Amino acid sequence: MSTTCVLCGTAAKQGACHDHLGFCQSCAMTLPSFEALLESLDSPAALLSRDLVILSENRRLRGITHDGGSTAVGAKIGLALGCVHAARTEECGRTDACAECWLRRSVDLARISGARIPGVPWDLLPHTGPRRPYAISAVKTREAVVVTLRPPAA
Repeated sequence: MSTTCVLCGTAAKQGACHDHLGFCQSCAMTLPSFEALLESLDSPAALLSRDLVILSENRRLRGITHDGGSTAVGAKIGLALGCVHAARTEECGRTDACAECWLRRSVDLARISGARIPGVPWDLLPHTGPRRPYAISAVKTREAVVVTLRPPAA
């Protein structure tokens, strides 16, 4: 039995994954480099799997999650950010609204095309509090995508 690494896409024997997120041993060794890269960014940022699971995050993203600064690694991005649609179903990416979500579209487009997706306007509609506007940028890295969320320029 084998499983596929969420970062590089290579097959790994069952039980050879780093942890519940599904990194192969080689990618698990590079994870500190990704974490350092994310921390160096001046915006909320996360490394996302193809199904929108947060594989790594920076402290700025933790600062805007609905859990008030707790780590969101292992959670879907919409649920971590408090998206009203994810909160209703407990499943980010599975509602009718998700098909129109620019965060999801940006991640998919970057992953499929390999192109950098710069500054797509997106409004997060959280289940508590006011609508929050962001500009999403996404870039593919191996089989995952790095996403940054910037408040719109004033």
